[in-house]
Amino acid sequence: MNLNGLVWQQAAAGGGLIILLQLGAYIWGIDMMLSTWVSVSGFLLVVLAMVLGTVAVRANEEGFISFGRAFYHALASAAVASLMGTGFQMFLTSIVDSDLTDKLVDASMDAIEQKMGALASQLPGGLDEMRNQVIWSMSPSGQMLSWLLGLIFWALVALIVAAILKRENPNSLNLG
Repeated sequence: MNLNGLVWQQAAAGGGLIILLQLGAYIWGIDMMLSTWVSVSGFLLVVLAMVLGTVAVRANEEGFISFGRAFYHALASAAVASLMGTGFQMFLTSIVDSDLTDKLVDASMDAIEQKMGALASQLPGGLDEMRNQVIWSMSPSGQMLSWLLGLIFWALVALIVAAILKRENPNSLNLG
């Protein structure tokens, strides 16, 4: 199945907006980087890239797109846009600010300890094991694994986008 060039454009635009969002959050500070608003905004930008990419392909193909092609293009849009965001996050933590990972881990652990209160000391393995997991998840390999596993989630969203945006050609022969 050929990937329409319009998908690349919409995915790159969505990924670019995610990068700007992350850059703004980085400039604003650690608390903003860990903010729910930044996460939700990033999610909405990926969904927007999926929708706009699929709509652009449908418009380019005379207003018709099958469910399979809509799913394929929506998932490709999500993969590219989210990969751009993940890549920029790795760029920030590895090249721009090598102490950023430690700052993010410290802020995350402080938030976890504050929310858990006395239960934090009751965890099997304690908070040290949790801290090690957070450190690993913010490493480049942890972020890439998270992106790969995130594709499963984006596939589910792509199914919804494809179901909403598909439009079969009434002149085509449907034998099923």
